[in-house]
Amino acid sequence: MTSGGIDYEHAVVACDKAAREQLFSGHEDNSDPILGRQQGMVGLSEDQYLASYNVRVDGNLTAITCLVDGTKDEVHVISVNQVDAQ
Repeated sequence: MTSGGIDYEHAVVACDKAAREQLFSGHEDNSDPILGRQQGMVGLSEDQYLASYNVRVDGNLTAITCLVDGTKDEVHVISVNQVDAQ
């Protein structure tokens, strides 16, 4: 958990929204936790959280990594990227 109270669940909500807008616009996506490996940890500073998890986009398994900061009530997405599924 970050100094602002952000944990994996808070990060994933913000990351899913950002990924839908920035990476998967116009595509069908699903980030259901059953899809496989999820990881999260505090980032380079104690106010950042890094989440990495699998998603299914148009039926294909892929993954995203996402760095956030802020507070649990106002999570700010710093970056969101698509990577190979784990």
